[in-house]
Parts: sequence; C-alpha cells; structure tokens
Amino acid sequence: MSDDHEPGDPFIYGFVIAILLMLLAIAPSTCFGGRYVPTIRKFGEWDRPPVVRVCASAPVGVQTVRHAMRQIERHGGRFGGVTFGPCERWPDDGWIWVTGALPGVGGTVLGATIPLEGETGHIRAAIVSLADGIGAIVVRHELLHALGIEHTDEIAHIMAPSMILGGPSWAGIREAFRGPISPEKP
Repeated sequence: MSDDHEPGDPFIYGFVIAILLMLLAIAPSTCFGGRYVPTIRKFGEWDRPPVVRVCASAPVGVQTVRHAMRQIERHGGRFGGVTFGPCERWPDDGWIWVTGALPGVGGTVLGATIPLEGETGHIRAAIVSLADGIGAIVVRHELLHALGIEHTDEIAHIMAPSMILGGPSWAGIREAFRGPISPEKP
C-alpha cells in the first residue's frame, strides 16, 4: 500500500468529487432513485416517415446508417426505409440524404444537418453532411436532427452540442418525438 496520499489529502477529495459528478451526469436516475427525464425540444416533424438515402459520397455505409436508424426507432423515431445511390441537386420531399462533408464540415465540425422546411414546423427533406472518419454516434446525432430534434444542455446526452459533452443518454428523446413542436427558443 502506498503512502503517497494521506486521509484529508486534496487529491483524494478531488478524485471523489469527480466520480460523484460523473455519476450525476451519466445516471441521474440511479443517483436520485427516480426517473429523470430532461426536456428535449423538437423544432419540426415529418408528415410521413422519411426515406434515408446514403449517397455515394457519404463516408459511412448503408449498414452503419441502418443500425443508427434502428436505434432511433427504438426511441420513437420513424423512417420509411434506406437506399444507396447518387445524390444530385436537392433531395425530393420525404427524403433524408446522408452525404460527405459539405462546406463548413470537417476539422472540429463532425457533422451538420440542413432541414428543408415547408409549412411552419414541418420538415419536407433534409441533408445530413458527415466528415470523414466519424463514428456511429455522430450518425445517430445528425439523423435525430434530421427528424427534428434539437440540441440539449444535458451532459452525456446523445443530443449534446459537442462530442466532448456528448454521451450515451437518450433520456427525453421518446417524449420529444411524442410531444408537440417547441415554440421558438427564448
């Protein structure tokens, strides 16, 4: 046993506090003994489940996208299928295109989603732009944007605005899909 740190050592207290903060961020229901559901905002919705096309320029394959779609469907999202092929011009109504990096995507920006909105709160089509070498979590995050889900301030959440803050929590996603479109941001 090492005598490097004695009881009362600030290092030990800092370590314990870091562990407690991590537990609070990742598993609030475990820490508080109840079910914590953050408020996740929805900026729009589709009239019918969109079909996803994985463009030939996409840095991910159909299998990766299909797997992300299945995970999203388990949390209340809906899709009309997935295809692969070339993507030219803009997507037709009812389609989400998953493509390679558009201008502004790359470096620290791992992905971006451009929803094409029709009537207020209704999404007609969307383009998901992905940087090379991204992980499956970015595909899930961007597809959730394409379905109308906004970022959240929740740490360790799939919809956190950055990979540094992001994580495995899907809390509130199902409720967002079921709920109404959120009013404009305050």
